[in-house]
Parts: sequence; structure tokens; C-alpha cells
Amino acid sequence: MPDIDPSPSAKSALDKLLSYLTKAALVSAGILIIAVGLTIWLGPWWRRIPSAPTADEWSALWGMISAVGAIGAVVAAVAAFLVARDQLATAAQQLRDAAEQAKNASLQAEKESFDRNRPYVVASVVPSLAGMGVYDLVLTNLGGSYARSITIGLDEGVIATTHENDHISQSFERLSRFPFDLAPRDSRRMFWSVDPDENADPPLGQGAPPSGRILLKYEWERDGPFGPEFEELFAYDTGGLRDLSPVPDQGPVRRSTDPLASGMLNIEHALRAIARHMGEFRR
Repeated sequence: MPDIDPSPSAKSALDKLLSYLTKAALVSAGILIIAVGLTIWLGPWWRRIPSAPTADEWSALWGMISAVGAIGAVVAAVAAFLVARDQLATAAQQLRDAAEQAKNASLQAEKESFDRNRPYVVASVVPSLAGMGVYDLVLTNLGGSYARSITIGLDEGVIATTHENDHISQSFERLSRFPFDLAPRDSRRMFWSVDPDENADPPLGQGAPPSGRILLKYEWERDGPFGPEFEELFAYDTGGLRDLSPVPDQGPVRRSTDPLASGMLNIEHALRAIARHMGEFRR
């Protein structure tokens, strides 16, 4: 936090208080000196006048005047003190406000630095490169630092093997035992699930359930090997994704009884398949 210097208002209040006290003291001393001087200087002349006041009377008069001046000086000093006290209170409040603003600015700068430099891994389920009915999980680190010890799971339940051909769930079970890292702006794509085959008996799928929330856990080695840990949740629904995902068309199929034409037909079919897979790859 930056150092806070006393505000000009506080210095001004102190200067005014000292100035008022100094002036009051000078006025009182001046009145007393004048009273004594006049008494000494005019004493012989006033004594020649029969009805003139005596020296004691003059001394009492000047003493009273001095007392009145001293009282006035004290009143002025008290008034100056009250004004300075109010100004000091205002200056102190200004100092507290400035300190609070500096503290808030420091906390905001620290938060912005944290958000800018931390790793931030996002997950999305997308149509797979393998074709319709298959879905991939794409992880991307959008943050400014390495995401360490990434683990993938579900908010509710686990990705568990349901049958011997569920290779995706088996792979996720192995992956959960070996967390991995992801560099800034890097991504990783992997199989997530396969829809059940309606022509099989029973129709069994693979991998994660059709909908749910993905739970990502990872770490940031900011202050050593045991830095901050993060947990992120991402909802997905492969059912809605399947119905809304466009599929590249293979084009019309021509048939012929000529063997040569059939061969050309196979070549055409292969080219259509290449075009289809290229379209899948661009998604």
C-alpha cells in the first residue's frame, strides 16, 4: 500500500492555530507594555493637575485594560482552537478516506493480476470427428499460466465401465489416475461418449451419460507446488447436440450395371467419403 502524506488541510489548521496563539500573546504583551509606558511617562504631568487620578488609580485602570485585552486574546485563542479542531477533524477524515481508497485500489489491482495470470480451463462437448452419434470432449486453457494436475469427472456420479466393450469409460478410469497439465492457449480433444446402437441387442453406448455436468479440477503453481486449486462445472446435453448438429452431405449415388461404371462409382463414393470427413474435421 502506498504511503499517505498528511493533507494540506491538516498542515493549514496547525499553522492557523499557532498563528492565532502567537497574535493573541503579542496583543496582550503590547497592551501591557503600553499601559506601563503611559503610566510612567504621563505620571509627572497628571500629578500637577489637582483633580487628576493618582498613580494607583492609573495603575488599576491600565491593569483593567490589560485584563480585558488578555481576556480578548484568550477568547480569540479559544475560537482559533475550535476552528482548528474542526479543520483537523476534516483533515483526519480525508486521510482515512485516502487510505481506504488506496487499500481498495491495491486489492483491485491484486485481483486483476490474479484473474489475468491464473489458468482457466473450459470444457465443451462437441460432435466427434469419428462421425454421427459420437461426441468429443474439448479442453482449452484460456488463462495465462499452466493448469496443473487436471482431473475430469462428473458433478454427480462417475464415468464407469458398464460393459466390456465400453472402451471410453475404461480410458477415463485410467486417465483419472494420471492427471495431466495444459499450457496456456493449448487444448486437448478426446472421446467423450457414443450413443447406444439401436440395432444391437441390447443397445449399449460408451463413455459418459447423455447429459450432466462436467467437473474439472486443476491447480496453479503460483507460490510453489501447492498453489491455488480450482473447480469448474460445465453442463452438456448430447441429445440436444445430436439433433442440432449439421452433417456434410455425401451427395447423390449413381448406380449402373456396367462393371466399369461400378468401378467409377466406387471411386466417386470414396471421394464423397473424403469430402464428408473433411467437412467433419472443419467443425
